Amino acid sequence: MIELGQFSVFFALVVSAWAVTAAILGAIARGRGLQRSAENGLLAGAGLIGIATACLLHGFLTDDFRIDYVYHYSSTSQPLSYKIGALWGGQAGSLLLWVLILGVMAAVVVLTNRNKNRALMPWVTAIVGFSADNVYSIAELIRRQRGGAAVVMGALSPRTRNAQVELYQNGDVDHLVATDAIGMGLNLDVR
Repeated sequence: MIELGQFSVFFALVVSAWAVTAAILGAIARGRGLQRSAENGLLAGAGLIGIATACLLHGFLTDDFRIDYVYHYSSTSQPLSYKIGALWGGQAGSLLLWVLILGVMAAVVVLTNRNKNRALMPWVTAIVGFSADNVYSIAELIRRQRGGAAVVMGALSPRTRNAQVELYQNGDVDHLVATDAIGMGLNLDVR
């Protein structure tokens, strides 16, 4: 289950990147096949993130302490409700849960607008495809490969944004993944 969850996150990033690329190319070339492929990529990304979340939840429910996240945020004596809540007990689990919510919302957008608003769908797919889903996936890959990563986005509360920046500036994490939040009153000491 550990490997399945890790590969699911990685492939979700790959299919989301493909969805953005195919959506932009489909909009420019007016290629209906590329547009459908982009939409299918978003649906696949949502499914893959769902698999990754289910794998992590399974780790909590079965007390699989080989998973570092489960080791740090769970114990065998916790009641079931606390084990489920531990899914978002730390940054990585919270990010995964947030990506799952965004992936499901992206899937809802695609499925409800697949046969209407065709002129807008390539651009909607591109924007939804490279939303927080990719930001969090990139941050998670950086965290696994190169140490810590803080995430700063405009959708976060000012308190959360400042806490993430503080992690970066204090040296607790090595990398900062940021989107539209730069320029929203944050004063970053960029190294």
